[in-house]
Amino acid sequence: MQFHERIEMQASPDYLFARLTDTAAIAERMGGHGIQLRRSDRGTDLAGAVFDCDLRIRGREMRATVCVTEVVADRRVAFRGEMQGFRTEGAIEIEALGADRCAAVVGVALTPHGLRARLFAPTLRMMQGRITARAKKLLRRFRARIETGYRAATG
Repeated sequence: MQFHERIEMQASPDYLFARLTDTAAIAERMGGHGIQLRRSDRGTDLAGAVFDCDLRIRGREMRATVCVTEVVADRRVAFRGEMQGFRTEGAIEIEALGADRCAAVVGVALTPHGLRARLFAPTLRMMQGRITARAKKLLRRFRARIETGYRAATG
């Protein structure tokens, strides 16, 4: 399953990049949704960082591991992860559209690994439309949060 979306926003590319790489703020925001995010490696750089996520999906406790694979200042953050036999690879690329406008291009691929995940894959394909719609809704909320923060920071 793949997801690809481009979303434009009223914020500078460097502001968007700073928000995408502020792991403390991300962990705090996710905590408000019942997702516990903690760094599990001992490094200090974001590139190569490994995060463990504890979450609940439909009443079931789950754990995911996410590794930041690439960070290109003000341009790109890439990651890979694994949860319950599914592997994820994705990236967020930032396109500058002006001094105070940019676009985020989000791409994610989800691949089943292992028997249990492969048996669930047909169900996942049937749900792809709903999953895509939810992801787009989350991106619109993300854009609103970024634009509100940018307006507050720039006055």
